[in-house]
Amino acid sequence: MNIVTSIVQAGRFQRQDAVGIARHAAGSQARFEKLMACMLSDQDQLCKRAAWCVCLAVQIKPTRLSKQVHMEVLVNLLGKQTVLPAVLRSCLGILRDAEIPLPLQEKAIFHCFEIVQDQKQPIAIRSSALQILGKMAVSIPEIKDEIKAIIAFHEEHFSPGLLVAARNVLKLIH
Repeated sequence: MNIVTSIVQAGRFQRQDAVGIARHAAGSQARFEKLMACMLSDQDQLCKRAAWCVCLAVQIKPTRLSKQVHMEVLVNLLGKQTVLPAVLRSCLGILRDAEIPLPLQEKAIFHCFEIVQDQKQPIAIRSSALQILGKMAVSIPEIKDEIKAIIAFHEEHFSPGLLVAARNVLKLIH
């Protein structure tokens, strides 16, 4: 299976297509690397679809995610202004479920705080960033007060979905 061709040539890209590509990529590190490269492509359609497949491949085989190399790519994508919302959502989904290496935690925290406060970001993206912050606050208690302050400051503008995430984070860090 040619990963790029499989992603691009599918007319309407459905979950079964994404799962098939993810399973294939999870089968070897080389194929996973190719899928990660597709996620960084300049082609919007390839980039979005590959990001979804990477997220699924990591769920299928978490060990494919090389802690430092791939995590650094994902954390750096959080700070890119030009990243597509679908790619950002997938990156946050992966980071939410993974253990972020210590050298990347400060950068991840910074980007997640920026995302949570950016009201132009979709709710699911802001919610995932807030969940990552809550998870990291368990091991880095210094950020708890800042998380609480941001939630309190923005709470009146939060959507119902973001309010649920905020309540869950507050329960986690108390």
